[in-house]
Amino acid sequence: MESLADVLAAQRRAEDALGSAAMLRPALAQLAVVDDLVRQVYGSLRPALVHVAQQWAQFAAWLYRDVGDVAGARACCAQALEWAAELGDRTMTATVLVERSYMAAEAGEVGLMIGLARAAQRDKRAAADQRALAAGLEARGYAMAGDGAAAERKLGDAEELVAVMDDGPRDRRAWSYWMTPAFFQNVAGFTCGYLAAADPRWHARAVDLLAARPETSQAALWAPAANLTHLAFAHARAGEVEPACSTTLAASRAVRRTGSVRHAATLGRIHADLQARWPGDARVAELAEALR
Repeated sequence: MESLADVLAAQRRAEDALGSAAMLRPALAQLAVVDDLVRQVYGSLRPALVHVAQQWAQFAAWLYRDVGDVAGARACCAQALEWAAELGDRTMTATVLVERSYMAAEAGEVGLMIGLARAAQRDKRAAADQRALAAGLEARGYAMAGDGAAAERKLGDAEELVAVMDDGPRDRRAWSYWMTPAFFQNVAGFTCGYLAAADPRWHARAVDLLAARPETSQAALWAPAANLTHLAFAHARAGEVEPACSTTLAASRAVRRTGSVRHAATLGRIHADLQARWPGDARVAELAEALR
């Protein structure tokens, strides 16, 4: 069990350096081995094995989602949730609900997104970091629906949970090592970006949250890709053509290194929005060529 946990930790760190596309096949190969063990092992070893297995399924779900394979992500989420239910692991249950909320957000399913995010916050015995992320996703759902007041309220809830998430080591899990204050600033900044078109104060807030570079400990490949993509989105929503184009271009270079299909899709939507609103702008035309 310890060796399996070590291999999983190494694969997570490798994904930080190489990106999700590079690590999907190795992770799935290991998950197949672990799944076969879970089908056979019983007795005193089983809880430790299932504990590792649920983490591998959750990791594979993330990799699938990042490369744009929704069916694969859903299947791995279901497997992780089944194993979490066997263990009664409330934090992994919340983690899977958060993952599914992300998937709903990326599909534009706002009602489902909010519902799953609220479900992930329901059990107060789950780790505070996962509940903080769920509160941030709920806030984003309200922002996507144009409800600034509700988004503001849930952003406040998320901040309160972030403030207490380091109260004790038992409240942090191995699969949440990347949840730093900088990461939660990025989550909040993306939410503010959705409201940037309605009020310049939301745009200013988004820029303030997203302009900081990721912490050294947060320097995974996906961190600058997410940061720049969300910043470009906020500029575009606010109608700031020059920073939107330049930031999208910078984001495209970071996203290319990660192999993240979902961030690439966001950049494509940003450009399509800019092109629709400013069809004759030379900067937008140049961006199209660069993205191609």
